[in-house]
Amino acid sequence: MKRILSFLCLTFLCATIYAQDLDRVLQQISKDSIQYNVESLQSFPTRFTFSPYCREVAFYLKDRMQNYGFEVEIDSFYVENFIWGDMEESCSMYLYNVLAFLPGYHDGRDTSFFLGAHYDDRSVSYSLDDSFVLAPGADDNASGVACLLEIARVWSKENIRSKYGLRIEFYSGEELCFLGSSHRLDSWSRTYPTHPLGMLNLDMVGNNSSDSIHLEYYDFCEWLTNLALENITTYTNLHANLDQEYIERSDSWIFYSWGLDALFLTENDFSPYYHTPQDSSIYLDYEYMIEVTKLATSIAYDVATDKNNVSLDEAILENAIKVYTQENTLYIDNLPNQTQEIRLMNVLGKTLYQEKYPRTSHYSNSQILKNIPKNSILLLQVVTPEKVLTKKFVR
Repeated sequence: MKRILSFLCLTFLCATIYAQDLDRVLQQISKDSIQYNVESLQSFPTRFTFSPYCREVAFYLKDRMQNYGFEVEIDSFYVENFIWGDMEESCSMYLYNVLAFLPGYHDGRDTSFFLGAHYDDRSVSYSLDDSFVLAPGADDNASGVACLLEIARVWSKENIRSKYGLRIEFYSGEELCFLGSSHRLDSWSRTYPTHPLGMLNLDMVGNNSSDSIHLEYYDFCEWLTNLALENITTYTNLHANLDQEYIERSDSWIFYSWGLDALFLTENDFSPYYHTPQDSSIYLDYEYMIEVTKLATSIAYDVATDKNNVSLDEAILENAIKVYTQENTLYIDNLPNQTQEIRLMNVLGKTLYQEKYPRTSHYSNSQILKNIPKNSILLLQVVTPEKVLTKKFVR
């Protein structure tokens, strides 16, 4: 009995110390700092994807993150003859993602939690020309970038050394078909980390009329959604609005489509000024943004410090699964015993085939593959009671 009491006391003491540590971190979040971040980004006349300012913005963000002690790289990629929507002429130029990484002290695995926001903006109130000339983009999405910069500042100030790595990333081209995050996932997947822990996306988090936040949740990512619900109550004054209305409308959709657990935070009431030349910092609620930053910080802190004892057994299961094709036959070997469902998807997240409680390991002369071109990249998602495992393979 004494041993049990001692264990319970120690557990309570550790939980209390943990809560005090996180509370201290959250108290460092500054309204003035967040506002400075927004106004600094707004000082560029436009951050439209194909404007010459975007390169300057990317290197500005790179410098900021390096000053906070992150390892930072500019992920540049060339887009050729791109035309979309009301664009009258095609554009060809280099675009730039900003990828910042702070390693954890774990045993060398590339095991990280992702925080992401797009830094490009758009203004379409009159014509596309507005975007090239004036697009302050304060709410959409200097607000999300500003919160992530503040997380990086606080993480650095408190000298947090977490068990797992933290990745803070800023994407170009979200407003034009997710160009930046699509490139990021496509190139990154070629050297797929052992166990990415998940992705939290912030997009439009500055307009407030109800102290509410949209939690745009994704199927089979319950642990991340539940953590957010718990932390909203524990650490913020916000009210949660659980929804899936906008899950395909920001960069987290691309991460989810590639098989990562994801969650998307966005304001409950969209700004009436977004995508206009009036999307200005003067309309943002910075007290509200403090609460959003608290929520995002607490989620990142809990995951990266392994509050909930994240298991790496899933990585072993993922590596064991074998999936390949021969002609029109699909082979799937070494499925976990508790497999509840398999889903075959393309890289845009469209489900091509699904089957509950599969009883076979191969699908001969399969109609599944008949209309899929050779050399297509496909994803196999394997649903177990605790996790969705993902394998990428080539047709």
